[in-house]
Amino acid sequence: MSLLQAGNRRSKRFRNVKFIRSAISSAGHVRADHDRGDENVELQPLANTARRHVAVVCLGQTGAGKSSTVNRVTLQHAEPSDGFERKTQFCQMFHDVESDWSWVDTMGWQDDDCEDAESMEQLLRFLRQEKVSHVGAVIWNVIPNVRKDATVTRHAALVNSLVPSVWSNVIVVCKQAMNPNRDGAGVLRAALQYCGEDNGPQITGYRFLSDLDEEQRLRLEMDEGARRSFNIKTDAEVRQHLRTLLARCSEPISLSFCDYRCTDCGVVDDPRLMPLFCHLPPPRAVHPPGASIAQLHPEKLEKYHSSERAEYIHEREPHGFVLLGKRHPCCGRRPRTRGCVLKWACCSGKPEDPGCRERFPCCSGEPGEDGCQLSYDCCGAAVNEGVDSGCELTCRKCDRPWGSPADGCFRRSHNLVDVEEEEEKSPKLEQTDVSEKKVVDVFLFGVPPLVISKPF
Repeated sequence: MSLLQAGNRRSKRFRNVKFIRSAISSAGHVRADHDRGDENVELQPLANTARRHVAVVCLGQTGAGKSSTVNRVTLQHAEPSDGFERKTQFCQMFHDVESDWSWVDTMGWQDDDCEDAESMEQLLRFLRQEKVSHVGAVIWNVIPNVRKDATVTRHAALVNSLVPSVWSNVIVVCKQAMNPNRDGAGVLRAALQYCGEDNGPQITGYRFLSDLDEEQRLRLEMDEGARRSFNIKTDAEVRQHLRTLLARCSEPISLSFCDYRCTDCGVVDDPRLMPLFCHLPPPRAVHPPGASIAQLHPEKLEKYHSSERAEYIHEREPHGFVLLGKRHPCCGRRPRTRGCVLKWACCSGKPEDPGCRERFPCCSGEPGEDGCQLSYDCCGAAVNEGVDSGCELTCRKCDRPWGSPADGCFRRSHNLVDVEEEEEKSPKLEQTDVSEKKVVDVFLFGVPPLVISKPF
């Protein structure tokens, strides 16, 4: 089962909320929301409920403006990148003073210190740790790119790995964009691989007035027309603009954390949190290192009777007067007549009784005799010249037991089964009287021990 299939199984369909989205027109042009003159749209309250914790997650590569966005909206301080190296070393959560939603600042992608997949794994673990149940929106901060190149395509896949159904709640923010409908065209085309135009992301972009030097800032503050033509916004305008876009998003998307088990490496976790490494298939069958070779019998001892068949006999000898003739007391018949009871001649046992002697059926050898086959003592399998079947499955790359942790063995997707469904299909022990119960620890399917009751 792939991660996308596992995510789609958990995702829920929410009712559609009317909002304006960016789309690629038939002529290939991109329409941006900020050009519609809709800054005065009435905002809906962004409220949590007692049953869920909603967060807005900022994603993007290092230096794309994630921390700067969080700062403008929450009025708190997340140290922004200087464009040369990342400043956000781990995920941070900030409370929005104007709503009940939280904002999460994340580590940047395309960083030498951490792989992109590891950054997403740390984000998901952080959301689970902070008990975030729903994603209200994803702010995807991007560097302007008119082409759908390999980098943009890879980043779109990372956004999709958070929750596959999240795209109607994604807002693409192009950094330092004077013309977002052109600067974000490549990003939007990459996103449409995972969603349709009707439920695709919103797209916007702007420049921060506070990023300019003092002289430039003073001139533009006096000439509002020039500031708007260069798409430069004040911090208050950025905050209002993002809240307008957030109000158009669909209902918050549930993260739906649930456990799966990899049948190849035994790890149990949410598919999005699985390690990047597993074992190299197919497994190899081997005998344990300590196995020795000896003469063994391939078959177990069996009971048998030395007599070929059971016979009718008399249980008691005949006696009586000679004149009257002797008879068997057991049945009253005369001597040399057919017996009255069917028994084995070798041991006088009944026909249904087990044999009176033991032997190995493989060679008819008696107990104590040397085995008739050269075999491994670990499993009794015969020693064959050439390919050996083996009794244990191991990884052909790291030689660890199949189903044990991979620990960086081979990078590939996992073979997943639903833990909850697996436990439902497992046999359950019948409950008995408390006096007849004894608590034991057992391992089921490689998960931590469960305490169950077992009659003894």
